[in-house]
Amino acid sequence: MSDAMNPASAPGEISASPAPAPAGAPDRAGNSVRAALRQLPGNPLRTFCICLLVWTFVNFEQSMFAYAMPAMSADLGISIGTTGLIISLGFGFAIIGALGAGLLTDRLGRRTMLALCFSVSSSFYALQALAGGAATLGLARSMGAGISAGLSPITNSYVAEAAPSRIRALMVGFLQIGFPLGWFIASLIAVPLLASYGWRTIFLTSVLGLPLGWLIHRSIRETVRFEAVRARAINKRPLRAQLGELLEPGARRRTILCVLAFLTKGGAYAGLAFYMPIFLHEVRGYDAATAAHVVGASYGIGILGYLGASIVGEFLLSRKLTIIIWCWLGALALLAFIWLPAAPWQDVIACGAMAIFSFGTSAILTTFVLEQFPTRLRATGASCASASVSLGFAIFPVVVAALVGPVGWQWAITLCVAPLLVLSGVAVLGMRDVPAGADMDDI
Repeated sequence: MSDAMNPASAPGEISASPAPAPAGAPDRAGNSVRAALRQLPGNPLRTFCICLLVWTFVNFEQSMFAYAMPAMSADLGISIGTTGLIISLGFGFAIIGALGAGLLTDRLGRRTMLALCFSVSSSFYALQALAGGAATLGLARSMGAGISAGLSPITNSYVAEAAPSRIRALMVGFLQIGFPLGWFIASLIAVPLLASYGWRTIFLTSVLGLPLGWLIHRSIRETVRFEAVRARAINKRPLRAQLGELLEPGARRRTILCVLAFLTKGGAYAGLAFYMPIFLHEVRGYDAATAAHVVGASYGIGILGYLGASIVGEFLLSRKLTIIIWCWLGALALLAFIWLPAAPWQDVIACGAMAIFSFGTSAILTTFVLEQFPTRLRATGASCASASVSLGFAIFPVVVAALVGPVGWQWAITLCVAPLLVLSGVAVLGMRDVPAGADMDDI
């Protein structure tokens, strides 16, 4: 392997160890982590903070649709079935957006695609404020969701390549905190805006994405790893060959299991998260403000799950075992949240426990998948995972909405969402663990 592709030759980055420290040598592993932490200030930390800002803001924008749903549906006369179709349509667009962004990011670079996707998607999310009916709302949301879907593989690839390899899982895992953090911050803003100005005003917050996109482009640098790939023109091969490499004999099984794991994980999320405020409204009888407070507080608690999964998967258990435990405990916690609480404080605790495990799985699952691919394919592989999430988003909101009529909210979520979390763990069970700190460029 040439020096251009060897991360050990890249200044400012820690070379990856091909295998974890042997038993009986904890000091070596500890020294490796301390050495990685000393490399963190500078470009790796700046890259992480910018990507965390982007991912938090994207989820902030996504969550506003759920918080606005009760008032918006009543104002525009949109049924729950139509709302489910709008959500699914948006993530149908996201399948194309994630794949396209991943392919282009491995060719054009992370920096350009990050700023472009962020600014354009925010523009479309802001246009939801002008919707006059289901058609215009669906169009604005679909375009926003389609373009913002590319930000998942972009930010994850950016951080994975900029991070010191020994603490890569922690940094990529901590990046996923942007999901509950975005929902939590949005709940603090959505509640007073809904009460004082109505649902349209909460979508106008997306206008902030335009100046932020310009600042991001000026503040972030391309990763050393990608520059090495670009210098060798490896990223100039045809797009079909670039995507087809994921299905070659040596990678096919791994790619299929990654797709299955993210499809079921995304389906579980989409079948529940977007409906949580309206579930609490219709099943528990809470008003829109109380429902938003419960959901927002539970997401704040759920941040512990992302931190916990990252730390456990890096230092205590293998990434693979951590994902399986988190998925299966998440399924049990979900059932407890759906059936047991009878008061808002009980819902906060139960929903928070569910978020810790079922949503917190993303922290380590994302790292696990990113480590399956070399630099030249990292964003492409991550885009397939993101497209699989989007496919789950496109399918399962419609399935849950269709089940609500015949069996009610509680049974619809029980029969559809909980089994998906179990299946996600099963898919990971069939995959191989990559040693902590290793990199496919070196293996």
